[in-house]
Amino acid sequence: MTEPLSQTSIGEHLDAITLDLAARPALLRIVGDARPVLNGSVVSAEINRTPNDDSFWFFEATDPFTSREVFGPACALVLSLAYITASTSSTRGRATAIVLRGEDRDLYFITTTTPAPSPDGGPMWTSYVLPFDASLPWRVAGETTIIDGVERVATRPGTDRLATLEEIHSTLGSLTSLRIRGGQPAASEMVLIRQLSVIRVDSHIADREPINI
Repeated sequence: MTEPLSQTSIGEHLDAITLDLAARPALLRIVGDARPVLNGSVVSAEINRTPNDDSFWFFEATDPFTSREVFGPACALVLSLAYITASTSSTRGRATAIVLRGEDRDLYFITTTTPAPSPDGGPMWTSYVLPFDASLPWRVAGETTIIDGVERVATRPGTDRLATLEEIHSTLGSLTSLRIRGGQPAASEMVLIRQLSVIRVDSHIADREPINI
């Protein structure tokens, strides 16, 4: 496995590929209404607040992390997020969207668990393990538009259809980018990410049955 990716065996037929967030130049970029703040192995997005609170931004990983070698046999995505805010409110933020951009289609999943804000002290981290199978409502995204120079993928969970298992596998095998989009609460100043990993299953296991992780 080439740098800055690390490979760790986690079972007889599973391994984890982890993106080194401390690598320079940074391989997890921030696009849109936010700027990066790099602190060791944590990547932070400092939000550019807008008067209408409609900031649009996302973390984005591309090759080599999104290569066919990494995501072709992938069965789950693992990430850890936190919010930093000066507000004393305990209100949780808006949901975060995970967007898989493939050659033929874009898929997305909108989380149901949002990290609690961290008004003081250290960050309160929330970890996610997101299977790439029909146990999660991965949906086929709509058209893309360009606004202020940023290509936006339309997500309408109320009407977008669920992706089939074949479409999920096909998209993983032709992935061009992975986006972790927005989701910050209105009072948030920064969103932090400290882990981004893919769990892979040996390619010789037929049909990649859903795996309990």
